[in-house]
Amino acid sequence: MIIFDVGRKIIPKPFFHALQPSWHWSLAFLGALLYGFPSRKLTVIGVTGTKGKTTTCVLLAHVFEAAGYRVGMTTTALFRIAGREWLNDTKQTMQGRFAMQKLLRRMVREGCTVAIIETSSQAIKQFRHKWINYQTAVLTNISPEHIESHGSFEKYRAAKGELFRVIGKHTRSLSVVNLDEKDARYFLHFPAKQKVGFTLHGNISHQTIVHKTITAQKKEVSERQSTFMVGDTSFHLRLGGIFNVANALATIAVAQAHCIQNEDIRQGFDVVATVPGRMEFIDEDQDFTVVVDYAHEPRSLEAIYAALQSTTRGTLIAVLGAAGGGRDKQKRKRLGELAAQYADRVIITEEDPYDENPREIMDMVAEGANFQSADFASPQDLRSLNIENKKKFRGHKKQPIDVKIIEDRKAAIYTAITEAKKGDTVVITGKGCEPWLMRANGKKVPWDDREIAREILRKHVLDTHLK
Repeated sequence: MIIFDVGRKIIPKPFFHALQPSWHWSLAFLGALLYGFPSRKLTVIGVTGTKGKTTTCVLLAHVFEAAGYRVGMTTTALFRIAGREWLNDTKQTMQGRFAMQKLLRRMVREGCTVAIIETSSQAIKQFRHKWINYQTAVLTNISPEHIESHGSFEKYRAAKGELFRVIGKHTRSLSVVNLDEKDARYFLHFPAKQKVGFTLHGNISHQTIVHKTITAQKKEVSERQSTFMVGDTSFHLRLGGIFNVANALATIAVAQAHCIQNEDIRQGFDVVATVPGRMEFIDEDQDFTVVVDYAHEPRSLEAIYAALQSTTRGTLIAVLGAAGGGRDKQKRKRLGELAAQYADRVIITEEDPYDENPREIMDMVAEGANFQSADFASPQDLRSLNIENKKKFRGHKKQPIDVKIIEDRKAAIYTAITEAKKGDTVVITGKGCEPWLMRANGKKVPWDDREIAREILRKHVLDTHLK
């Protein structure tokens, strides 16, 4: 906002930072007042965590709709109100105070009774959650991210914990927490009328704190679908990866606490064939696999690489970068290390450099990739070994895998796709369905990794058929 930017320039820095919380609180109150405190007319479910938030929100929206509710939803990837869906082109997970309240009022006007809000730590830090009547808080998982912004992991965790604190005042408050997280107890200590845990691994260490535990059993997971049991009920997801089973468990926990029947949950799951930019398969009749994913931090990147490595018959080709603008510099080298650990070929490119030198960012990622590729056996070699031999084989010095830098992101995607062969997998990470590439001086370049991949694939497949 203009007043905020002017204030930043004329007010001494220590005073400006001291006044910021009051500024954000005031804007949150004014936004809610202007739009008539719309969330008071809604059942509000907040989903927070480091990864999996968007997919969990999408699953929740479709499950509640299958049960007959009229639903509004806001996420990093898309908005949905009363069955109408459109992409989020703002590059904000949670909208600003006025925009958020306006969306909530629109939900009420269109007859929604449930609002599902992807709630980020940044939004909480800026009080965008204030004056929103949350009754349910969900933690998908938590690992270090946005440390530059928050100052420490403890402050990052505390920001997410604030969502659980605010629901405590409600008589129907519901807390849903991933019990497989080492920080689960921290989130469970906040008061709530009902506390439900979910676990992939049968974790029972918090049984005295939670009222109910949702456990996945008999899990069968591929790159494109998953099945699992909860109690006596079988669930099927049209989404692959063990991480999506965890997202489904969070959804089941919330739905059952709201008295939604398992058949409605199953029906809601069946509607979701893909989530924009989240392990999204791009198919244009090619004989290899292309996946676009939003993964941009170590934990989510490792999850997508592990899922695809286990099912790739040929070469795994990773296209990745790291965001600029001072964002989590310490993770850049780690992203490169993970790419080289799991992929056979690594192409490092730009990813929203903002005002930083894009080449310097890429060099930091490449440093990790080159270091890792020299210390690990080729993933292709590892795939040919059994599990015990893999453990012994890792760490042996081998010929470094192919690591290259291609600064232009479209050229990087083109190289990966046109050099892929039958049975290979190309995974393009970092942006998902984001509609802009952010460059210096605030320049926004229209973008969509998925559409660029489709365009290149169509031409590549056509050229291949004509040969």
